[in-house]
Amino acid sequence: MLLPATVWGQGDERSAWLLRWEAPGAHGNIGQATSYDLRISTTAPGSDINAWWASAASQIGVSAPLSFGSLETYSVSSLVPGQTVYAAIRTSNSQNEWSAISPVISWTPNNVPFLEELSPNQLSSGTHVFTLTGIGLEDVNLVSFHPKVGTSFSSTQIQNIGGDQLAVTVTVPSDVSGGTEVEVHTAGSSDVLKGWLELVAEDEVPPTNVTDLSVALVGDRSVELTWSAPTAIDQGVWGPAVGYELREMGGGPGNWNWETGDIVPTPFLPGVPGSAESLTIDQLSPGATLAFAIRSKDADGNWSPTSNTVEIQIPAGNFPPDPVSNLSAIVVNSTTVELRWSAPGDPVATGTAKVHSYDLRRFQGNGAWSFEQGNAIPAPSPKDPGVLEVLTLSNLTENSVQSFALKSRDWDGLWSASSNVVTVNLAQPTDVTPPSTVSDLAGTVSIDGAVSLSWSVPTDNSPLLNYEFRFESGGQSIEGFLWDQAEIMASPPGPAASGKQVWTIEEPSFSVPFRVAMISRDVWGNESLVSNTAVIEPLEDQIAPFLPAALELSRAGSGRIQMRWRAGGDDGEVGQATAYEIRYVENPNTQTSWWLAAQQYPILVTPKNPGKLEHHNIDGLTGGVVYGFALRSLDEVGRSSDWRVGYLAVDGSGNLQDTSPPLAPAGLNGNFFQGRVILNWNASPEPHVSGYEIRRRVDNLYVQVVGEVGVGVTTFTDRSLPVGDLDYAILAITEEGDRSPGSSWVRVDNITNAPSFSVNPLGGSLGLELRGLAGTPDEVRIEVFDVRGAVVQTLRADLRGGAWQASWSGRSRSGRALPNGIYFARVQNAQNPLTQKLLLNR
Repeated sequence: MLLPATVWGQGDERSAWLLRWEAPGAHGNIGQATSYDLRISTTAPGSDINAWWASAASQIGVSAPLSFGSLETYSVSSLVPGQTVYAAIRTSNSQNEWSAISPVISWTPNNVPFLEELSPNQLSSGTHVFTLTGIGLEDVNLVSFHPKVGTSFSSTQIQNIGGDQLAVTVTVPSDVSGGTEVEVHTAGSSDVLKGWLELVAEDEVPPTNVTDLSVALVGDRSVELTWSAPTAIDQGVWGPAVGYELREMGGGPGNWNWETGDIVPTPFLPGVPGSAESLTIDQLSPGATLAFAIRSKDADGNWSPTSNTVEIQIPAGNFPPDPVSNLSAIVVNSTTVELRWSAPGDPVATGTAKVHSYDLRRFQGNGAWSFEQGNAIPAPSPKDPGVLEVLTLSNLTENSVQSFALKSRDWDGLWSASSNVVTVNLAQPTDVTPPSTVSDLAGTVSIDGAVSLSWSVPTDNSPLLNYEFRFESGGQSIEGFLWDQAEIMASPPGPAASGKQVWTIEEPSFSVPFRVAMISRDVWGNESLVSNTAVIEPLEDQIAPFLPAALELSRAGSGRIQMRWRAGGDDGEVGQATAYEIRYVENPNTQTSWWLAAQQYPILVTPKNPGKLEHHNIDGLTGGVVYGFALRSLDEVGRSSDWRVGYLAVDGSGNLQDTSPPLAPAGLNGNFFQGRVILNWNASPEPHVSGYEIRRRVDNLYVQVVGEVGVGVTTFTDRSLPVGDLDYAILAITEEGDRSPGSSWVRVDNITNAPSFSVNPLGGSLGLELRGLAGTPDEVRIEVFDVRGAVVQTLRADLRGGAWQASWSGRSRSGRALPNGIYFARVQNAQNPLTQKLLLNR
């Protein structure tokens, strides 16, 4: 039997001791041991280790051994500060053979005050009471605060509120900002405990209010609002605000009221302070008098005062109904056609009304024809705007070509423009055989949530016309799919000639399985049988946590350093990580990935939300040593981020050596060439620089590290370009891991990308953004469909900063609130048709 290897322990500076060791094998390094016997005592072992072992307390709850070489841990809690504890361990195999007792290790919990947490961790000017948590706080008589920026201040009252907590009253000066050193003073002792906390002055300064809001008519029923982007001030730093709230004011002319107004979605973030902003609002009620005002907020949730109020009169008068744009026809048999379209709406002063009647025309034969040349045929009574209309026409002439179009009339006698024209061929069918049944329909989910359906193209005696897909949510079984009750999926692809076909759709944040089946139709209207059912299930989390940011190492007392960093988050930078892992080594070789084989250091910090400051104190540093520390984030399924590495040099007296950062690199320039960005900069003249870090900013908002290069390299090529305006900056990195300030940002122009269509929630609305799409505002229009294929809304997109943007409030053309569920948005731009799934969930 082997001993558990590398038995060691580390306290959390309060009253818990974390023991760690490597699992042995059952026979040497072969096999797996079956149990541990871990014992703790407050008595130091003498010369007779067996006697000490017999008197030590066996610990309950030690897990069974893992496979050989695995890291094992056990936490010993409820220890007494100042009282030394001792531990040893042994292990057994399945034959109940016990190993020898491991070496005895010891630890003494701190018996001096220890500062763990100050809550809350944001300061604003004025008098506040904070809760100070730690151990050994009974004799603390003063807590002083020394901010990086601003006047130092001290506690005015300290009250023990039980256990390991004190209530500390302080009066905070108005000029405090930045990280703050905390000193805890104990009566009767010259020792002063020092630590660091992020005590950031609470930002109570709102953004500047918009003062130049204006409104103008840009159509009979459309207005354009324009204004200058406001300025947000955070800790004295000027920058853009983070959100808008635009309202159509309530109360009526002469009595406009912000509080009773309706929020108008603004599908974009505030721009650079002073930049021009604009928003077009369509489909307003004829004859209405409207007023608008706007305000903005900063990252701390401070709202600006409301802007000036602007008022406008929408022209009165009658407007014709909207023309039908999605008339379609399906050949049922040689004499029957089924027509489908979405009921149009009529703009009136109160919104959108149902039209009065239809004028449906049919033209038989080839060649051009006008609406007036068509023969009028009976049409149904109109339904509510957006509802699907279905009309079956029988007894048509066999072997003929038939064309159809329609207009609608409102209650004032005004007629819409003609719909699109649809033409069908009723040649005598020679094929009554349906397409083959798809039997290999399958679904997969990528790590970013995209659902891909794949199947083999069915065979048939005639060309295939189209596919129809339906889905239902919930349930693991592939049995019992009810085709007639399932929901139709909008905008499926057309049939390919042969082979395998794939359709990628978006199923946002689904948490239960859903099932999909399909049929195919040929040009004679023959339908296949329903396919097999594909079950699409949510994946486990496959996105690793994001890299912790801005790792800093600083002195926090004799032999103690404090690690500080910004939480990186999980699932990229969206969620919250589950745990951290720290590894360290003495005098590391900085040219190697030393952290892969380094010792793990116990850390009990629970990750905060992305961007929040984290800290952890480390004791027992030895003078004359350079320490390397590596930090990474872990998520709930064990995935990890990359490592963030830092170095710390301790001189012979145990003090930190100078680790001031280098100067920022100079001479950065960048060019776009053949789908890549090529950067160049001047080499740093400073000693100890070991490399450079390249950062990229997208649309003046999102900053990420895109690469690192060695000290001998002063060029970098970025090949994975996102959509948007791109800026770059360079930081120099020393051998000790110190980073310089960033260089000046450099904008790279002339970047083009393939068209993209994205959806983002905006309060109770959905913001739609299209990039890389050519066209004019009249050409780039977005139609919203329900799962039956009926058009429920048409949106106008506005071009802003290279992107077409629109928003949908979940209402139909008539202004009716639509039910929650799945909808589809399609861009009817002829050059680049795009479709995106929408999840309406108020």
